[in-house]
Amino acid sequence: MDDATSNWRQAGQVHLWHYATNSHGRHLTADDTASAALIQLLGLMRDAQFTAKQTIALSSFAADELPAANFPGRFKTYRQWNLVHSKPKHADDHWRVTADDEQITLEVGTARLDELRQGLENVRQGIGDYHIGTEGMELWFWWSVRKSQSI
Repeated sequence: MDDATSNWRQAGQVHLWHYATNSHGRHLTADDTASAALIQLLGLMRDAQFTAKQTIALSSFAADELPAANFPGRFKTYRQWNLVHSKPKHADDHWRVTADDEQITLEVGTARLDELRQGLENVRQGIGDYHIGTEGMELWFWWSVRKSQSI
């Protein structure tokens, strides 16, 4: 485990969710403070010599908010995001998502860390409604929160 990433501290609010009626991946947004902190974490992970792991506490949405534009579906938020980068084990393009009702784990290679960083930079700039990842394990980036119904 890398010491630099284990000393990283989370800031701001991060939201990660999926829709009950839609199997097209997971969805992510974060406030500016959280985006900046996550970008810092991704840099630390990229520079780590050994496996870097971090658990990110996730915020939930109010019942009257819609996390993605034009999709008024019921959604379920995760409570915890486990992010794993292992240079010795993972190819540069590695992308694997596993989840249960409470937590989601994302294992990424170095190139995917860069894509994730760019996605968070875009969220900070108000750019979203696109995804990275592999089919069935997509991660969508969103810039805002609007009305919807929570499960």
